Amino acid sequence: MFRATKVGLTGGSAMTDPGWTGWNTVVSVLVALIPALFRFREVLLKSQDLVTEIAGIIVLMGGLVLYAETMPQWLQLQAQMAKMGLEVEGLQMMFFGSLGLMTLGGLLTLFGLLGRLSGGIKHK
Repeated sequence: MFRATKVGLTGGSAMTDPGWTGWNTVVSVLVALIPALFRFREVLLKSQDLVTEIAGIIVLMGGLVLYAETMPQWLQLQAQMAKMGLEVEGLQMMFFGSLGLMTLGGLLTLFGLLGRLSGGIKHK
C-alpha cells in the first residue's frame, strides 16, 4: 500500500509513495473519448455557436438578477456611504460584478448569434 522511499542526502524524513493507480482509468477514458470527439467534430462545431449563445443568455440572466437584487441596496448605500464601513466593499463588488456578468452575457450571446448567422450564410 504505502512504500517508504530512501532518505535523501539532505537529512529529511522518509516520504511515502501512495502509488495512485488511477492513471490507467484516466488514460482509458481519454483513449475512448478522443476518437469519438474527432468523429463528431462537425456536429460539435455546428452546435458550438448554439452552446455559446445559450451560455451567454444564462450569464446575462444571472447578471440581471444580481443587478436587480443589488441596485436598491446600492442606491441606499450611496446615500449612507460614510456610515456603513466594510459592508460597502462587499456590496460594491456585487454591484459591479453584476454589471460585468451582464456585459459578458451580452457579448457571448452576440458572438453566438453572429457565429450562427455567418455559418448559415457560408453554407448557402
